[in-house]
Amino acid sequence: MKEYTSTTKSAIHNQVSFPETRSASLRVSANKAVFAFTNGNPHPLQICLPNDARAGQGGFSLLELVIAIVIIGLALPALIYAFGNLTRIQADNEIQFHLAALSEAKMSEITAFRNGNVNWYESIADFQGSESLPESKIRETVVTRFNNWGTANISGFEVQVKTLDTRTNLIVTLKARFTNYQK
Repeated sequence: MKEYTSTTKSAIHNQVSFPETRSASLRVSANKAVFAFTNGNPHPLQICLPNDARAGQGGFSLLELVIAIVIIGLALPALIYAFGNLTRIQADNEIQFHLAALSEAKMSEITAFRNGNVNWYESIADFQGSESLPESKIRETVVTRFNNWGTANISGFEVQVKTLDTRTNLIVTLKARFTNYQK
């Protein structure tokens, strides 16, 4: 086996060894010997570089990896907590929206009754009461008579519709005042 020594432009001495053959050529790429071609077939070379020539190679040290793991370990629980809160808040908002829709449905029923009956004030108290709804919800309607409202001393009824989700204890309340006054 013959040994060949080549000097690159950066003055690093590369010691290259490959088997003895009839015709061999050496290819240099990026200041390094990469392959020897024997009879047109490439053969990888063993290139011996001094330690200082390998100093610029990329990679992470053990200390850098430990610091990265610590940072990820501190950030990950905070992110999980934040996303968990967002999910809970979104679920609460969806429940409140549903409760508001149930309250509005009852209030619309009462308003339609008032608009459709001339003597609505005689039987509006019939709407008062509590009812169980699907999915652990309770809707309560309270009808209260009031007098001397405002500077005109108007009297009428205040209707309060309260819908409760018993699983989450979320409550939505709607209030409306109905008077005999017509425009």
